Amino acid sequence: MTAPAPRTHVYHHAVPGPELRDPFTVTHGYVIVTGIDPRMSVTIPRGGTWPGLDALPTVIAARLSATDSSVTPGTTWHPGASDEQIAAGCALATATLLRTLTNTDAFDLLAELNCPPEGLNQSTLGQLVGSTRETVAKIIKPWREARTDVSARVPHA
Repeated sequence: MTAPAPRTHVYHHAVPGPELRDPFTVTHGYVIVTGIDPRMSVTIPRGGTWPGLDALPTVIAARLSATDSSVTPGTTWHPGASDEQIAAGCALATATLLRTLTNTDAFDLLAELNCPPEGLNQSTLGQLVGSTRETVAKIIKPWREARTDVSARVPHA
């Protein structure tokens, strides 16, 4: 029996990706758009589009705070995108953030996007934000109470 060869750890440098200011479509590989918080990133696979910073909805751009992009080796992209591709890129960024943010931050985002979490089935809400119905059931009431305007609690004379 031969002992396995010792593993060597090789550091791979990040490969810079395209500028984020303008839209682009990935034609091969993956582009990773990273925000100020490294946990806030959007992975764009082949066929996916980055809409460009100005096309992102304000609430998405504010939460993502995209600062940089990197690519997997061999990734290619082409500049520009159709209106439909830009809309799909905005949708990808939104869906990614909903599952990346904490549950309560994702609830806030949904409310800002005119999809109030209070009106959703708890299982559906959990699926939107990458959580379980049980977790949503535990946190939706405290979240709702924290959002309630103090003036709404004061009885009017």
